[in-house]
Amino acid sequence: MRRDLRFGMAVIPAMIAACDGGAGPRFDPVDAATVGDGAAESGAQLDAAGVTVPPATYTPIGSPTWRLRCEQTTFPAPTDPQGYVQAFARFIARGIDPEHTTSAPQYAVGRGAPHAPPYDIEPGRIFGRAGAPPRAVYRRDEVDTAGSHLVLCVVYAADGAPRGRTADGADLPMLTGDRFPLAEQHDYQIGPDVLGADRDAIPYPVTGGVDGVSHLLLRWGKQVAFEPRDRFPIASEFRLTLTDSQGQGYRVVIPFVVLDSPS
Repeated sequence: MRRDLRFGMAVIPAMIAACDGGAGPRFDPVDAATVGDGAAESGAQLDAAGVTVPPATYTPIGSPTWRLRCEQTTFPAPTDPQGYVQAFARFIARGIDPEHTTSAPQYAVGRGAPHAPPYDIEPGRIFGRAGAPPRAVYRRDEVDTAGSHLVLCVVYAADGAPRGRTADGADLPMLTGDRFPLAEQHDYQIGPDVLGADRDAIPYPVTGGVDGVSHLLLRWGKQVAFEPRDRFPIASEFRLTLTDSQGQGYRVVIPFVVLDSPS
């Protein structure tokens, strides 16, 4: 069985969001303790079932003048493409107000009320408001028949970056237009299988009246088609490489574990 539910990247003023869904073949479990490498950003998660998930890692490429922070969760979603998009729309709308807005058909996370830093907390705050705080251990139905995995990342200017007028304030650290387009490449590893490999270019997300962008949000999601003979738990990870026009950026590994659903 293979399911491929996908909706593409949308670009709107001041913010960008990207999301895709997909699926793959059967999987065998992998030792969760071996997933992930590089410099850890946050601590490992211990599930109530005793499953330890390694922390996410952010490995710099060169010397970027911007930072990246990602969080993961799941949201309830059916398997048909239209229902999936509608479910995501309801989920994201609960979490983004008042700092951001969203709209059909792609439901990208767009500009809302001007707001000051810190921006690195936004992915976790959005998930919390939507009723699905960040976590790294899921039941199979939460990423298969009844839900979807979701990663939300924020790109924001480092303290030493150029300062100027952005949509969020007159004198803030910012990413300037010469840093764009950003290049992104991502995939999912579910057990031994690599799924959903894709790449894209992210254009400069603002037009006129500002000197740069204070932050932007990127998102990716996936549903996975498991088979009855799959053995759980299954160690998995979302992998992202994001670089600016000068080749500076990060390699990110976000591990998670899928447990079997209660019978």
